[in-house]
Amino acid sequence: MQRLRLVFCLFAAALAFSPWTAAQDSSSSADAVLDRISRHLDKSTVFVGYFDLKKIDPELSVRTLREIVDGSLRKSTMSMEMKNTIHLTLSQVFDAFEKEWRAGRYGEVWRHVQSLGCEAVYVLSNSVTLPHSPARILCVFDPSVEIRRINAAHMILAANAPFVRFQQNDGLIVGDFFPPQMTNEQRQVAEQALAGFAKNRRPFIRPELFAGMELMKLAPHKMVFAPDNVLRGNIQKGLAVMPPEVRQAMPVKVLFAGAHWISLGFDINRWIVDLNIKGENPRATLALYDAIIKLKDAPLVPLRATAPDQVRVWDEQMMPFIPKVRENWLRLTIDRRFLDDHLANVLPHAMPMIRAAQSAPRFPPPP
Repeated sequence: MQRLRLVFCLFAAALAFSPWTAAQDSSSSADAVLDRISRHLDKSTVFVGYFDLKKIDPELSVRTLREIVDGSLRKSTMSMEMKNTIHLTLSQVFDAFEKEWRAGRYGEVWRHVQSLGCEAVYVLSNSVTLPHSPARILCVFDPSVEIRRINAAHMILAANAPFVRFQQNDGLIVGDFFPPQMTNEQRQVAEQALAGFAKNRRPFIRPELFAGMELMKLAPHKMVFAPDNVLRGNIQKGLAVMPPEVRQAMPVKVLFAGAHWISLGFDINRWIVDLNIKGENPRATLALYDAIIKLKDAPLVPLRATAPDQVRVWDEQMMPFIPKVRENWLRLTIDRRFLDDHLANVLPHAMPMIRAAQSAPRFPPPP
């Protein structure tokens, strides 16, 4: 009854602006998506991500993004020199990805695991286990898949992801991620803590996670983030020890100011994104929007300690990408037409981040 009330009361206005059409697959409702992994959810689960591997085509995604970038640059009034610089830089990024996908280890692992029957991947995060492991990964297989194929997928994943401990559980492959800087002793302690927590877990699907998933039920891939009091407290403690100029520019502080939960649906093949931020109440929603707008005046922040480039959280060119207030929501919908009109205007702003990503070491490194 609580779920039905949430769905009925919260979404009447929000669904009117949905970019997902009824013709799209509606089989991934909140019930269907969350019930499959309900044993791994509890009252401390703060993040759930769902990715339908059958609806991810990396080569189509990159090809579509190339077309969007080229079309947006042609529309732009920026100088030809800047257009050429952006086109060259992004072409290098796209070419590197396509090369890795077609001939690299990670593309090979992806195709192999998918061919063995993994149809969906979940990513979970829990406020209580977060200090030990920031994320849990679940590979879900069709019930008809033979156990030997699941065993083969397990071996492939374990051999290529050294920072994840994989195990099999009720037809799933479950992986707990451990930060690479952990020592062996710290990892053993973390594994023992996770095992103890799992033994005492009481399965529970938080209404906020259900509501966010139900809102995005027509999206091929979806994520819901609903901070609880434990996570909010830890974030505030972490921000308290940061330098004032960093605290002032941290978007995470804004999101924790009044966000009840955040849902994101996307189709990576067509580059459609639907972002919804549910405020605690109408006043909190307006305060959240005002705080986001004020980030424009936040000081410049270095991308990383060794990077000379500095970047603002956002500037005037990014205004179309700021979620708009719609009743008790902040909402942003991005589709092909939106990107054709606005993408080129923000690419110069994004160039420092793109260059930093190009020069960053690959993570995790292949074994």
